[in-house]
Amino acid sequence: MMIHLFELIFFVVCIFLNQYSVQATVYSCNTTAPCGCSQNEVNINARIIGGEPAASHSWGWAVSLRVPQNRHFCGGTILSPHYVLTAAHCVDDPNMSRIELTAAIGTDTLYDNNGQRLVVSKIYKHPGWNSNTKENDIAILKLKKAIYFKDRNIAKLCLPPLTNITGIEFPWTNTKLVAIGWGSTVSDGSSSSVLRQVTVAAVGNQEPKCSNSIKNVRLQFCAAVNGGGKGS
Repeated sequence: MMIHLFELIFFVVCIFLNQYSVQATVYSCNTTAPCGCSQNEVNINARIIGGEPAASHSWGWAVSLRVPQNRHFCGGTILSPHYVLTAAHCVDDPNMSRIELTAAIGTDTLYDNNGQRLVVSKIYKHPGWNSNTKENDIAILKLKKAIYFKDRNIAKLCLPPLTNITGIEFPWTNTKLVAIGWGSTVSDGSSSSVLRQVTVAAVGNQEPKCSNSIKNVRLQFCAAVNGGGKGS
C-alpha cells in the first residue's frame, strides 16, 4: 500500500511539473548585440498567478531607485551609460530635488551590496506630464558617473526605431508583454525583496476594462490578463 501511495504521489507531482514546464517560455537573444541581452536568458512560466521571481541576472537593465537609508521606491531601466528611464510619477515630489537619489544597478535583490550604486545628478520629467490623466508618465535620470558595462550583470535596453511605430497602435492588441519590478505581490503589500516578472497582454483601447485608465489613446495603452490576478 505504501509503494502504491508513493507511486501515486510521484505521478501527480510529475503531472503538476509537466503542466508548468510546458508553459515556460524562454526568451534568448544575440549575445553579440550592443543592447537588449542580459547575462542569462529570460525564462517565464506564464501559469504562475501573480508572477514569479526572475531568473538570476536575466534583466540586466533593471534598476532599483533608492532614497537615503537604501530604501527602494521605484524601478528604472538603463538606456545608456549616463541615463536611466523611469516613470514621472516616481519623481514628481518636489522634495526629490533636495535628497540624494541612488540607482542600484546589476542586482536582483534589494538587500545586498552587489552591483553598482550611482548617484542621480539630474531629473528630467516629461514637459507634458499630467498627474491627473497620467499622460506622458516618463522621466529621465542623469547619473553623476557612467555605468560600468564590463560587469556582465549589467546591460542596456534596446529601443525600437521611431519610424516603425509612428502613427499606428502600439503595442498591438494581444501582444504578450512582460512586466518586471520589485513591487508588492499583493494589493497594498510591501515590496518584493527579489526582482519579479509577470506576463500580461496588450488590451484594445476600446475594452471596458480600460475605459477608466486610458485618457489618451495616442500616448497610453492598457495591459491585463483575463480574470485579473496579475499586474505591475
